[in-house]
Amino acid sequence: MRAPGQFAGVLLAPGAAHTLVLDVRVQPGASADGDTIGRTAELMRAQSGKPVAIHGPTSLSDSAQTHDADAIRRLADTQGEADGADVAVLHLFYLSGRFADDGVLGVAVRADTLAVFPDEIASATSPFVSAARIERAVVTHELGHVLGLVDLYLETNRDDAEHPGHSTNRGSVMYYAVESDLVAQLFGGPPPVDFDSSDLADLRAIRAGAAPQG
Repeated sequence: MRAPGQFAGVLLAPGAAHTLVLDVRVQPGASADGDTIGRTAELMRAQSGKPVAIHGPTSLSDSAQTHDADAIRRLADTQGEADGADVAVLHLFYLSGRFADDGVLGVAVRADTLAVFPDEIASATSPFVSAARIERAVVTHELGHVLGLVDLYLETNRDDAEHPGHSTNRGSVMYYAVESDLVAQLFGGPPPVDFDSSDLADLRAIRAGAAPQG
């Protein structure tokens, strides 16, 4: 199994994958925001320079209401779209219920697989922060992990020592609190939805062929 971030070079840099697919699967009872899906594909397109096709949303055959990382990976293997010749597939799952760990709004469980939990997102809203805003932030955050942020592919030594894989900048969508159910409380308003300049510099470096750490 390749950990989140280890597929970043394939997704971003010219090479084996010339086309990307965003494979969107939605469990019955969950909902997906079309604007967020479209923006995610556009981010992938902008950062990779490759054509990106959205496949779905397609219904998932799954009734579980608690999901752990292994179960999500199994969904990707059994119901997700397979990679093809010159094509890399990124799986985005919208799952009803919750993650096995408390307080999780979204998670990247593998180099090609991320999941969000709309029920948990709805519970994290406030009068000042909408579910759509949180969903956009969470999906972008998990996409960032899959694309190698922060220090999951490169070794820049800029990730948060207390929250590895995350930015120390509260203005970055890669700040640790974005994927937590305390997001509205910790920010006191809408969370960031964009990568900061350091995030973007890392993505450019990976696209240009920078070698992975280790």
